[in-house]
Amino acid sequence: VPPDRSSIVWGEWLDQGRARESFGADAVTEQRNFSRCIRRAVEGSEHVFLAPAGSYKWKTIDNPANPELEERVREIITRNSPRLEIEDGLPFIEELRLVKTPYEIALLTRAAEITVSSHIRAMSYCRERLLSCGERPLYAGELQAILEGEMAAARATSGYRPIVGAGERGCFVQDFSNTAEVRPGDLVLVDAGARFNYYTADVTRTWPVSGHFSPEQRLIYDVVLRGMEACESILRPGATLGDLEVKVGEVLTIGQRELGILKGSL
Repeated sequence: VPPDRSSIVWGEWLDQGRARESFGADAVTEQRNFSRCIRRAVEGSEHVFLAPAGSYKWKTIDNPANPELEERVREIITRNSPRLEIEDGLPFIEELRLVKTPYEIALLTRAAEITVSSHIRAMSYCRERLLSCGERPLYAGELQAILEGEMAAARATSGYRPIVGAGERGCFVQDFSNTAEVRPGDLVLVDAGARFNYYTADVTRTWPVSGHFSPEQRLIYDVVLRGMEACESILRPGATLGDLEVKVGEVLTIGQRELGILKGSL
């Protein structure tokens, strides 16, 4: 916890008490004690498990991998305990993350609640905005701002970069530009999730700008909805993502065959 002038100016400094409370740590010390803490932590051990910084599949701007820190830890261990074997701890971390504690479930639930309220706020804002300011164009980025503003009001942040697509841009799987104009009669696709205390929800929804689906839009929407409901019906302990993928694939394929979009036999 370095109390240097730069960190204080930019609001990043925590004293030891605040850091312990913020991160739920058992103990907090200053950076100058880092080497000593590492030495004490591995003293008497036969194996040390580290999660290699470069092995993480997903990195974010505010939570990047830190290979420099990993290298420093390795150097301290190797210098002071040359016979100590350093092994990859990532598989164990991934296994631990599969089962959530009641505290973690509460955080995930809160993240989901904030996400839901943000989506609903964007839906209502979209319709109100077009009715009240019909001459001024509405762009997807404005809806993104509403989503993230609602999250911020609940002391959360966006867990990932939101996707807001409208019209043709809503048909792209990963369109992060969020620049499409939102017009009456369009569908809006929103992929956005709130992060609350480091736990993130992930919700994608598609809704009509005018508040009502056209007959064609309703047909497609109902096929997708049936796919989601089919997944929910088999969602239980022991089910895998592969099970869900197979189930939704079956429902979507059958639905599109019924509409004449796909042809052939299963």
